[in-house]
Parts: sequence; C-alpha cells; structure tokens
Amino acid sequence: MPLTRGKAVGCDANLMAFKFTMRNGQQIVQCQISIAALSDLADRRRGSEGDLQAEFKANRELIEAIASVLFDQPSDEKTRVVSIFSKHIPSSRFGGRYSLTRRTVKSRFSRNDGLSKR
Repeated sequence: MPLTRGKAVGCDANLMAFKFTMRNGQQIVQCQISIAALSDLADRRRGSEGDLQAEFKANRELIEAIASVLFDQPSDEKTRVVSIFSKHIPSSRFGGRYSLTRRTVKSRFSRNDGLSKR
C-alpha cells in the first residue's frame, strides 16, 4: 500500500538531511532525504547554496514515490526512518534526471537495476 503525504518538517543540519513525514493509514512514518540527494534532484552542485524547502516542494512527488517504494521493501525493523540517498535518485545515462512517476519508480526498484534500499 503506498504511503500518503504527510508534513514537510525541514532541514536537520546535524544529519545533513531534509526531514518529512508520510502516512501509512493512521501510522506516521518518519522520512528523510539527504541534502546530497536533494541537490541531485535540483541538478545543482553539492555545497552550493540552495533553498532546500523549495527544492523539496519542487520534487515532492518523486521524493514521496521513492520513500513509498523504500517503505514497502522488506525490513527487520518495526520502527524505522525511511532514508533516501543519492543512490536512490535515478539518472539518465547523459547525467540528467529522469522524469519519474510512482509506477516507474516502483518498476525500477523491483527490477533491482542498481536502485537498492541501502
């Protein structure tokens, strides 16, 4: 079952991640995307200044689709944080980012073609 939209929490400078929540029915699922992965989505160099909140909003649908797929993958943990890293962000062979939907994200993860949970 896909997760549904929760709240954008904001940047955690100590973890170098942007935190957000999603919902699995009544359960709140804690999620985060690394600043490096957010930079990859925004197609900017790491370390350059950017508005993380705006970058999250601009790419929210894709970020949530990836988080939902990662959440659905088997895990031994009962309570966990869904973490998205640069390796979870698909890229085209020319370096640009794909325009993805929830269906194409799920099919890429299920084919196990380099997109892994860890």
